[in-house]
Amino acid sequence: MWSRAELKTSAKQILQKNYWGAVVVALVLSVALGGIGAGGVFGGGNFSNTRTATDSNVISDGLGNNYGSNTVDIYNNIAQKITNVIYNLSDTAIIMILALGLVILIASIVISSFVLAPLEVGCRRWLLKNRTNNPPYGEMAGGFREGYLNIVKIMFCRNLFIALWSLLLFIPGIVKSYQYRMIPYLLAENPNMNMHEAFSRSKNMMYANKMNAFVLDLSFIGWQFLVLFSCGLLSIFFVSPYIHLTNTELYVALCRTTKNHESHDNYNGQYDSSGEQFDSYREI
Repeated sequence: MWSRAELKTSAKQILQKNYWGAVVVALVLSVALGGIGAGGVFGGGNFSNTRTATDSNVISDGLGNNYGSNTVDIYNNIAQKITNVIYNLSDTAIIMILALGLVILIASIVISSFVLAPLEVGCRRWLLKNRTNNPPYGEMAGGFREGYLNIVKIMFCRNLFIALWSLLLFIPGIVKSYQYRMIPYLLAENPNMNMHEAFSRSKNMMYANKMNAFVLDLSFIGWQFLVLFSCGLLSIFFVSPYIHLTNTELYVALCRTTKNHESHDNYNGQYDSSGEQFDSYREI
């Protein structure tokens, strides 16, 4: 049975072995996962409330509008302004806004499915190979070279299923996200794996491990707080590589301990298209 301490110790050792490579790949992987963009949260504009020097009971929103200090009054005034804007929109404007929103939604789905998903799989592939050697950065493009359409299809279905389950009071979506967590790693080792096998293996690997994986994620909360005080720099140069390497070690540990892989009873390692052997399934 794996332990958090063992996974983190292995991750730190691998990080020391190839520090800058892990930093670069973790940064690319964070982009693929949508993890970059904290600047929009921490400082995309001056929306902080500031009191005027002439009236301590008046709050300015920084846009030339003053409100009463009562919080309810502030929200009521803002809601009224938004309502007035909506009521004053013409039918043509509403249709254009809806059409624009639909175009943005479709574009985001296309980019996520055809670009970011294969990139994520390629980064996972690099992280797996980095355990035993120093792979070239070109491994990150592996998801585009082999099994591309298969990766796109499976990753799209994975994200779709998680989104649909999230509609059921959010909690089922979290459970499914952990259940399907190993799919990118499985595709990294075998890009041509069929959908049923990918979902089935990920479910088997995460069976009775979802809560442990959740606790593993929670164990990084302290680092995430420190990231806030470093304006994200700590995330780029340590926390993000550390987390991704730890998750890679989790995948390898689950491969070695899971007993429900029907086709891996006598598995001695999987080969990629170049003939290089992965070691994740050894010792099963």
